[in-house]
Amino acid sequence: MVFYTESLKMVIALGVYMFQLPRLEYTGLEGISLRSSAAYAVPALMYAAQNNINYFALELIDPPTYQVWGSAKLIFAGVFSRALLGRLLTWRQWAGLALLAIGMGITTLKPMPEGEEKKTSQAALGGIGLVLISSALSGLSGIVNEWLIKFQDPKAPLMLKNLMLYAFGAVMCSYGWQPSKPLGDPPLLVCLVLVQAAVGICVSLVLKYSDTLVKGFSVSGGVVVAMVASAALFDFHLVSSFLIGVLVVCAAFYLYFV
Repeated sequence: MVFYTESLKMVIALGVYMFQLPRLEYTGLEGISLRSSAAYAVPALMYAAQNNINYFALELIDPPTYQVWGSAKLIFAGVFSRALLGRLLTWRQWAGLALLAIGMGITTLKPMPEGEEKKTSQAALGGIGLVLISSALSGLSGIVNEWLIKFQDPKAPLMLKNLMLYAFGAVMCSYGWQPSKPLGDPPLLVCLVLVQAAVGICVSLVLKYSDTLVKGFSVSGGVVVAMVASAALFDFHLVSSFLIGVLVVCAAFYLYFV
């Protein structure tokens, strides 16, 4: 699915870029070089690595534990934003980031079903370690991608930069492409690929006109809205931990943006 998603994003970026090309005063091709193009392989490699690490982590820990520790990517994004982009945050914004990570973790906590096998402590520690590595890669790749969009040849069209990123991503994920194997539920696969591709394009726009930290807040807000919608449409039961987590997330939004 990741391969199909990256390939579709590449095709969309190429199509939009070719549509824009006749009207562009600066196409971006004037300043392109092997070195500048190869830079896009860095976030693409990190995206591919974290996607694979996530699957290994889920073999060792249960989904709630994964979600709780996965929220650390928001903190990593703040640290890398300060270290690599020199972005200064106030103590209120740091507190907002911390609360957002805590709140997202709380919203995903659910009681363990009876009879479910618990992971050994050693396996759990290994899984948590993998999640933290994935979270660090997620925060770092977002910051690197933001730097490429905003600061490497800033006049170059966004879709040209997206095209290079997605091309590297498709190549790096092609090892998992097995066209001879059945796709499972093809309509569902197509739907997921379309949605993920649209999300990827939207993220690039957010990084161009805002930043990685705002993207983290928007994604977290979207998760909360999706859970509420699921409760209304699909009989999804909201537990008390979710409601507590939502209050913490709201406090995080207030501290960061107000």
